Amino acid sequence: MTVNADTLITANLTITDTVGGTRLFYVTNPAPGGGVSASKVFTIRVLPIPQFYSNATDIICNIDGNVNFINTSLHANSYQWDFGSGASPATSTNINETVSYSTTGLKTIQLIATNAYGRDTLIKTDYINVTASAPATPGPISGSSNIRGLIFGTYSVDSVPGAVYYTWSIPYGFQISDGQGTRILDVSYPVHYTLTTGVSVVASNACGTSATQTLGITFARTINTTIQTEGSFGIPMTGIYPNPTTNNFYFDLLLDSEQKITVEVYDATGKLLLQQAKTFAGGMMTAAINIEDLKPGIYLVKVIDNDSKNYSSVTLIKQ
Repeated sequence: MTVNADTLITANLTITDTVGGTRLFYVTNPAPGGGVSASKVFTIRVLPIPQFYSNATDIICNIDGNVNFINTSLHANSYQWDFGSGASPATSTNINETVSYSTTGLKTIQLIATNAYGRDTLIKTDYINVTASAPATPGPISGSSNIRGLIFGTYSVDSVPGAVYYTWSIPYGFQISDGQGTRILDVSYPVHYTLTTGVSVVASNACGTSATQTLGITFARTINTTIQTEGSFGIPMTGIYPNPTTNNFYFDLLLDSEQKITVEVYDATGKLLLQQAKTFAGGMMTAAINIEDLKPGIYLVKVIDNDSKNYSSVTLIKQ
């Protein structure tokens, strides 16, 4: 084609530049006598294209773990994520992000991609579906169900998948020493006689709570009038606890009405070393006896009903 200064050239240009910036445009005529036209400055603005995907779109709350969001946006150098309700983190400016959900439902995800020339937004409505699933019922509880004569105990269950908290329930009179919220619970048992229903536990996470697992405990301290006794007896009482002991010992009495009781402590030779008289109201009562002044050894403790003269006697070890 031959052109002169008055010739108008029209060209359709397709620019595939992905960087953007200022570019020069000019026409070159390589024929003899040809030359190069004056240049024209073009500014190329490449706008960002937001796009992403995730490794999962249907998850079970706090069971399937995290969702990985992978950013495949083009021509962007900064990002703003919004991962929907219940997300942790809720928003992010990282290129990629790992998210967990603590609430159920459909989650709409938004990604804003930005560069020097502008920004664009991609919204995927109801992209993530989080369904509720409470942890399974904990397995059998390990621990003592017959706690007569015991002072402390430990109960435990195996780990439950997806559980983040274990809530223990204990009978009246029990005390939790440590472990509430975990799968291992330490307790102290009551001084008082206690009829109980059992130790129970549930596992939970933000999505729900499991059914209850229970270990039945019939009696906290069994009433027994025949443990290491001699002579006649008619006093419904527990064995002495703790035994051995250092400073104090206890026993529980189940009385129909107000009753006067005398407690006597003898050494191995039969010598009376301690005598205390106490009056108890009817019902379940606890007696506490201090023997810190006695030397370590083996003693005989006799509990006497002052009215009937019936008694129970138990061997006690002082450490």
